[in-house]
Amino acid sequence: MATVNVKVPLHQSGQPHRFDPEEVTIQAGDTVIWTNEDTSSHTVSPEDGSSFPEGSLDTQGATYSNQFSTEGEYPYFCQFHGSMTGKVTVVPASAG
Repeated sequence: MATVNVKVPLHQSGQPHRFDPEEVTIQAGDTVIWTNEDTSSHTVSPEDGSSFPEGSLDTQGATYSNQFSTEGEYPYFCQFHGSMTGKVTVVPASAG
């Protein structure tokens, strides 16, 4: 099993809040870890409201992780910054 890191970079004046990278592709069983490097609060909220547990990144340095076991696409967004979106794509685990 592997982990993939997604960060919320420190917000720059005049730039939108964002996830970096916005899209990741992982294998079934891998874990994504989101880290808030910003001074604002953020969420990792599934677009459909239920495909994975919502995560909270309340403070700078806060982390949230989720292991994705089922193949598919998992779009998500920040409830505080609606244009801040991302997507996890889960592909079959490789044999071996």
